[in-house]
Amino acid sequence: MSSMSLNLGGLRTSVVIHGCEAVQFGTEINVSKSRASSWMISGEENTPFCIYTSLENLPEQDNYVIRVYLDDVQVGKTIVREGRPRGCYFSTVRISEMETRQFMFGRLKLSDEEAMRQPPWTESTGTIKVTLTRALNIGPSRASFHAYAVQPEREPEVNGSNTTFHCIQYARSQLDAERRGALYFRVKDEVLLSTHIIRYRPMSMLQKHGIVPYQPPPVDSYSTPIMPPNAPPPHASSYSAHDPHSAHTTHTSHSESASPALPPSKKRRVIDPALDPDGDDEDEDQQATGSTPRKSPGAPEKKIKLDDD
Repeated sequence: MSSMSLNLGGLRTSVVIHGCEAVQFGTEINVSKSRASSWMISGEENTPFCIYTSLENLPEQDNYVIRVYLDDVQVGKTIVREGRPRGCYFSTVRISEMETRQFMFGRLKLSDEEAMRQPPWTESTGTIKVTLTRALNIGPSRASFHAYAVQPEREPEVNGSNTTFHCIQYARSQLDAERRGALYFRVKDEVLLSTHIIRYRPMSMLQKHGIVPYQPPPVDSYSTPIMPPNAPPPHASSYSAHDPHSAHTTHTSHSESASPALPPSKKRRVIDPALDPDGDDEDEDQQATGSTPRKSPGAPEKKIKLDDD
């Protein structure tokens, strides 16, 4: 089962790559824990992406908080208040008052055992997590901005015999063209409504574990079967008796193919009037088809007259 987004608890989450929502596979919904999870094919290294979230079928008079985590590290947060847009894009992480970094796919080197560990949400590497809470009490904050401590690359983590590499990286920091003012709030009490977890792995790994179906090549891409040597063509009954490799082969008729085989000296031959206008059979070892008897020794030569077509 595949879909373009996760939907649970009034939150819709999708990953956008090159302007298109990525397909998600193996969606699992746990209503009792308010958790939805899925798998996604990881993008190529250094490919930017963004996360789109939207609120659906939730009371507009309440305040909601959306948080985004990449590899278990928080990289963004927004408060959706009454009268504000219900959809939001997360594509950068703020590291200072004037600097941001773009989300990008990085290296992903996992063993099968480490990558497919169960339960899946205990493995933070290669994971995008989005949480939705309802804020019961919020107030103004004195902070002018909030920076997140992120690293472009993490050192390998060794767990037993398996080595895991960080697979989220960030582009070089960019300076904002102008400082955009923002109003910050302090959230005091929250109620968790939904948690969305999207794990991304290479296609080959997902296909091996049956999460992504194999895509057979189209019929047109199959190569034509190779004929074995000296095999007759598919629609030919036989080759000519005199030269099977000649381009000017003459195929025998159905009645001739059903007749018993003759010795080499008694083989029949079909005379084509166009090739022999005089009607003579110059081959002494073969005679023309028909019931004309063979001439006896000393008998006068008699020509065989063939009707013109």
